[in-house]
Amino acid sequence: MKNFMVKGPALILLVSMLGLTACSTTGETVTTTPVPTPTKATTVVTTPAKPVPPIKVTPPQKTTPAPSPKYVVQLIASKNASKANTIKQTFNAKGYQTYVSPLNVNGQTLHRVQVGPYASESDAYTVLQQMRQHYGTNLHVRSAVVKTIYGS
Repeated sequence: MKNFMVKGPALILLVSMLGLTACSTTGETVTTTPVPTPTKATTVVTTPAKPVPPIKVTPPQKTTPAPSPKYVVQLIASKNASKANTIKQTFNAKGYQTYVSPLNVNGQTLHRVQVGPYASESDAYTVLQQMRQHYGTNLHVRSAVVKTIYGS
């Protein structure tokens, strides 16, 4: 707020020019309060926002851990499937988990007779030693080896 000292007709002119609301014609101090100037009405035009395409979130791919190695006692690898199955049945009957696993080598199929699988190489060697103690005269047991296989 501001104080003005204005007398006579000048006061009326000043009041009307400034849009003041209070005045006095007696020559006393006049305290004025400005009247807010009316503002023009403005129209705000908004344009709709373009739709934002959804963000494609790709979850991390589950990686399959490399299969841990397993170990087997291999008794024989033969071209003769019948011979391999006979050896398999012989050792299955003695309580060993024996199976025939085919292997293609240079266009020919070999039938591997294997015992196991075992989680560790030392477990496979322990079984091989036990087999040699009990069946050491068996040619297939005497020449058996421990092999590493990969798979589930």
